[in-house]
Amino acid sequence: MIALKFTYYLSYIISIGFTLIGIPLVLKKIEPNNWYGVRIPKTMSNIECWYTVNYNVGLGLVISGIASIMLIYLIYNNFVSNRIQATVICVLTPILLSLVGMSVGLIF
Repeated sequence: MIALKFTYYLSYIISIGFTLIGIPLVLKKIEPNNWYGVRIPKTMSNIECWYTVNYNVGLGLVISGIASIMLIYLIYNNFVSNRIQATVICVLTPILLSLVGMSVGLIF
């Protein structure tokens, strides 16, 4: 039971983490660097491209993080009667949604 609660709270922490990682990118506070943001040759060579791509990826992270929090709450409390299944779904939700959010951010 303790492990289920731990993974339940861990899923919220992951979602909040992705949201917090995305906020500085959306606010365009992160200058080109070698460790944080989308670091591909095109973004590293053009500062306008850096801010545009990282804004879109950051927006995807923020939206997917917030959506994950809402989905985790709904799944865990309403839709799944088996708590083990709910916990597994809750842990996977923020990771999958953030990957989708980043991918959508890179496309646009």
